[in-house]
Amino acid sequence: MNRAFGKIAGSAPLEMEDTERNDRQIRLGSEYLRAQVRGWMDGAGESGRRKELFELEMWLRALDRFFKPGHHALSDEQINELPYRDWSAELAVVDLCLLRVGQLCSQLLPRERVDEAQFKRYVDGFIRESESADPYFERLLRDARPEAGLLVLRGTLEDVRLLIAESLRSQKTPLQIFESVGRIFSRELRRNPPLAALLDKKFKPVFDKVTSPEIAGLIRAIEDPNERTPVARVFLELFRMLKYLDFADPDGLPDDRVKTAACVFSLVIAEAKALVIYLEKRALIALPHGAAVRDACDSIAYCMPIDINKVVRVELSDLSSARSPENVRARIENAHGILKDCFQQSVVQLAASLDPGLTGVGVFPDFVTKKERSLGLKKALETLLKAVREFGARGDEVTAGALREGTARFYDRQLRHLMYRDWSAFEQFFIEILKCNSLLALKGIAHRYETFLQTLLREVEKRAVLQSRAA
Repeated sequence: MNRAFGKIAGSAPLEMEDTERNDRQIRLGSEYLRAQVRGWMDGAGESGRRKELFELEMWLRALDRFFKPGHHALSDEQINELPYRDWSAELAVVDLCLLRVGQLCSQLLPRERVDEAQFKRYVDGFIRESESADPYFERLLRDARPEAGLLVLRGTLEDVRLLIAESLRSQKTPLQIFESVGRIFSRELRRNPPLAALLDKKFKPVFDKVTSPEIAGLIRAIEDPNERTPVARVFLELFRMLKYLDFADPDGLPDDRVKTAACVFSLVIAEAKALVIYLEKRALIALPHGAAVRDACDSIAYCMPIDINKVVRVELSDLSSARSPENVRARIENAHGILKDCFQQSVVQLAASLDPGLTGVGVFPDFVTKKERSLGLKKALETLLKAVREFGARGDEVTAGALREGTARFYDRQLRHLMYRDWSAFEQFFIEILKCNSLLALKGIAHRYETFLQTLLREVEKRAVLQSRAA
């Protein structure tokens, strides 16, 4: 009995040593992995591949959001019909995004590494037993080097795209299939140590630097670290979202890839909503009451959801299923413009609360102030009113054509600068005017339209930025 108890007592230290050894190995492995990822990012900067690495991270984050129905711009009716909805259009967008991810993997991998990997996989395919795991990928998954992670990701993309291709052969893609593909993709990413490490930490010095010297100086000038931290965090979030939007700019997207912007928007909108929560739950609590910077954060938290609502409910609603290339591009351009303006105005507003003399042009070369935008809107309304009145006076085909063209031009270029509550009324007039083929009937519409435009013009002229100009 004593011998038995002695054996049990003597084994405890050995078990503790094993546990400590395992913990030490895990810590060393984590440190090695972090060092590999840091070296990867530094190397990308030195080799001029920083943009490609940032884009890769952006697409992986965006796909993670896009696979979740809650991040899609759907109407209340569509939300109620989620289980019965066809998700083929969204799955086709995913396939386009995965194709781009594969291209980025090839750009980030050295050419000789790709050739070597293809040969090794070819050899392992012959020696693999039918019931065993793929030895090529099992070996790569144990490798913490970023090159191994990219090679595993390339293999994952091949498998997932094959699943997508088979799913798209059927007449309808149910929600369960769409979500299952997303879970498979996310699970494979989490099994990939270098990419999991890349995604776990959001802000990285190689990507997230406040490049504006003026704003960097304003942040450093905040003496209290409890105030400096939330302000710096808000700036970093806004600048990162602006960088994300670069990949949803329709001017840089060919027609066959323009719908990939929907995936980017799902990430941007999710990040913007998270920023609003951070402002309300953290920043406004940390910043002192009565401080100008706190008032600016409060204003951003109030205004940003309004712009997000505009984008989600109008521009991006069921965008993946839209068929007209012109309509898709116009809606993406509007959504991109609204969000870019929102984030730029937020940056300038926050910076101006720290230095009232700072101007937006000093931070963003393409910055347009609210005053300039309101003046442009006022001029556009006056031009449209002139076209309506000329048609009312002459009532011929020439002035009718000018009325239709002016209305379409305003809809494409200026509608997003009106108050959101006026969008649906203008759209209704837009549809009526374009569909009307009778000059007599168009005169009746034009009379109501003129009254509506006069009301809009008065509302724009009442804007505070124009009142201060008049003063």
